[in-house]
Amino acid sequence: MEDNLFFQPNPMIIKIPPPQKILIIYNPISSAGNTEAIACKLEIELVFHGKTVEVRPSEKKMKGYTLIADEIANSDLVVVVGGDGTIRKLLEVINKTSIPIYAIPGGNESLFAKHYAMSSRIEDLLQAISTGTCLQQFYGLISGKSIRGEKPFFNMASMGLDSLTVKNIGKRKGPLNDSIYLWHGIRALC
Repeated sequence: MEDNLFFQPNPMIIKIPPPQKILIIYNPISSAGNTEAIACKLEIELVFHGKTVEVRPSEKKMKGYTLIADEIANSDLVVVVGGDGTIRKLLEVINKTSIPIYAIPGGNESLFAKHYAMSSRIEDLLQAISTGTCLQQFYGLISGKSIRGEKPFFNMASMGLDSLTVKNIGKRKGPLNDSIYLWHGIRALC
């Protein structure tokens, strides 16, 4: 058999040892505010399966994650219960530590979780943990005049109406739901 790219293992797929120390980060305002309950259920189930688990709320700003970078680096796996924004804020720290993440869909869209067929079912998380197969994902950086520094993005970047909608939603406090996105989308359009 000829040694060419068709017969090489996928360099994007890496094997990891089964994680024992798991950090669960939940976004308290995602998914109408029920992510903490989901994170606590996951903790109970993972501890039952012999894992060491720590649960904490997400940070509001990307800079906040640099304060817990050691916590992340001392984990074998980070489980994110939230949406794409929660994952986006973690990208820089995750990149520096190379800790794998599993996303439990908890946002309005959760495109990252959907794209990689990650679900909120504990059985799916346990199966992902036991197989030890991890897909290496790269992300890009956006910079510009009105952007302070560089902002990471992974499977999509938005601009215009969508970007203004997300910016306005980011100023809110409290749980989010689809009607909030609709309201701020119409407001941005006007």
